[in-house]
Amino acid sequence: MSYDIQLTGGKIYLDDQNGDIEIVSNSDKLIQSILKELSTILGSDLFDPSRGSELTSRNVGESLDPAVFITKTTSDITRTIEALRELQERQATQQFWTDAEMVSEIEDLIVEQDSIEPRQYNVTIKVLSRSLTPVKITFTIQQTI
Repeated sequence: MSYDIQLTGGKIYLDDQNGDIEIVSNSDKLIQSILKELSTILGSDLFDPSRGSELTSRNVGESLDPAVFITKTTSDITRTIEALRELQERQATQQFWTDAEMVSEIEDLIVEQDSIEPRQYNVTIKVLSRSLTPVKITFTIQQTI
């Protein structure tokens, strides 16, 4: 089984009982892997500059038409998840991953402008793991000017 350190809000958690670092696995690891890749600035990984996305770097100081923003964001998220899937396949030759931790396909991806705050976009990603478990991730993106 593969695992990763549990990160929530940028914090590492310790087990209340024994003080061990909390870990995530299976579907929780898949969710964390996707969010980690999406929040990594594209090109910032010196060992693999193809990792990451433009979500955090594109939004600062760039005012885009909502349709253009949605198209660019959808394309970037799709590219990032596909790159993660390929990375997982390469890593699976060297380490064990459970099927629940690996991306099989993107089932649905919705990026829509918030009805109350027009600079905010709501994102819903539905992926299917290799264990055929559907995984849903939701978050918001704030377009800052």
